Amino acid sequence: MQTTINISDEFMYTAQQQAKYHHRSINGQLDYWLKIGKMVEENPDLPFNFIGLTH
Repeated sequence: MQTTINISDEFMYTAQQQAKYHHRSINGQLDYWLKIGKMVEENPDLPFNFIGLTH
């Protein structure tokens, strides 16, 4: 599904830099960050390092 969203230039720049560093597409980087945010929000009592994420 394709959706258009508006994000700040600063956030986009950071996403581009992180995507390049982690060898992801920008879409892949944003998707990764969204998954992290969703997991953190759904598990507010868990420490961040307990939430299992793979690169």
